Amino acid sequence: MCGGIIPYLRSLLTPSPSEVRGAALVLFLALLGVGYDAYRRLTAPPRGYVVYEGERVERAERPDTAYFLYERRLYMRRRPQPKVINVNRASLRDLVSLPGIGPKLAKRIIEYRERHGPFRRPEDLLEVKGIGPKRLRKIKPYLRF
Repeated sequence: MCGGIIPYLRSLLTPSPSEVRGAALVLFLALLGVGYDAYRRLTAPPRGYVVYEGERVERAERPDTAYFLYERRLYMRRRPQPKVINVNRASLRDLVSLPGIGPKLAKRIIEYRERHGPFRRPEDLLEVKGIGPKRLRKIKPYLRF
């Protein structure tokens, strides 16, 4: 030990170029793993939800907008294709198959039909709360009286 103890210790603690590259690689892989974990947490559905099993969906206590949009897309994919239906005889399921008609609006149509009698023409549907000219134009090709 020609130069003393301090230069000797400094030479032991100074990493070689290959050690620096190895440490940088380990650090890069660790950061990559942390990033992947964060990505998985952001894209996975929140806990407490059950992805579609037939028509049953369970919801968590706290709503998550992103998951409801995901749920809506799934519902729209599985929604029955519209077919021509008789509005005066249609069931709730048949009415829901029409574009722009959900379960609540379908119930309103059925209630209105039961109170006021059968619909005679498409424009009679404008009396139902929630159906306006735009929605009527969408469903008109699928209606029969």
